[in-house]
Amino acid sequence: MTGSHRSPYKGLSTEFADHRQYVKGDDLKRLDWRVYARTERYYIKRYEESTNLKAYVLVDSSASMAYRSNGVTKYDYACHLAAGLAYVVIKQADCAGMVLFGEEIEDYFPPRSSLSHLRAMLDALARYKPQKKTNTAAALHGMAELIKRRGLIIVISDLMDDPEQVVRGLAHFRQKRHDVVVLHVLDDHELNFPFEKVATFRDMESGEKIRIAPKDLKEDYGKELEAFIAHYKRACYENNIDYVTINTKTPHASFLSAYLTRREKVR
Repeated sequence: MTGSHRSPYKGLSTEFADHRQYVKGDDLKRLDWRVYARTERYYIKRYEESTNLKAYVLVDSSASMAYRSNGVTKYDYACHLAAGLAYVVIKQADCAGMVLFGEEIEDYFPPRSSLSHLRAMLDALARYKPQKKTNTAAALHGMAELIKRRGLIIVISDLMDDPEQVVRGLAHFRQKRHDVVVLHVLDDHELNFPFEKVATFRDMESGEKIRIAPKDLKEDYGKELEAFIAHYKRACYENNIDYVTINTKTPHASFLSAYLTRREKVR
């Protein structure tokens, strides 16, 4: 199929791209004789190769994504976003793939454009339960090496990992000239910290526990969270990565509609 997306590769099509100097072995049919008549030098015509967009949706399935305060876990919310984005890509006759990752790449679906492929990806999202520790950077580097041709990378995660290492993983995609989107999914309670009573908080991945009085720590927590998000925003901006923070309290359909409209305007 011929897609509507410009390719970084030069090939044969109807849209002229540029010239390059003739070298022995080139197809003589592609010589530009008009340029030869003006310069007495041989040049080959090159054209834009038209190709389908290949989108890869990377979903964080680590244990921290199982947290919820309002009935919807961060993982459930991420699944809705992933399903919606994959559906949009496939319905416009492009190719969508999907990755589930925690400590490593748990499941990988190469990009395809059929609805049966979409159903297989949705089945995998529904079956999987967040359960392992996080090593986001390793999964990102692994996918960056696996994907050979330029495409759209959509990372959906709470990014609860070493920010410096995660940013290096995201930058790896940019070094390969991919278009990268980061959807930073956080629970409403993580963002607003409404806790008041003394309670025991447990790390969902390490199992470590700590008993605290939330009122005494709310201000410091807010500053740490603000710095955490600001670090990702700044790093993504510097690497030309589209970054969005999402509260799971926001209806996923409303977010997708608004986000896709904004992307279209920017494009």
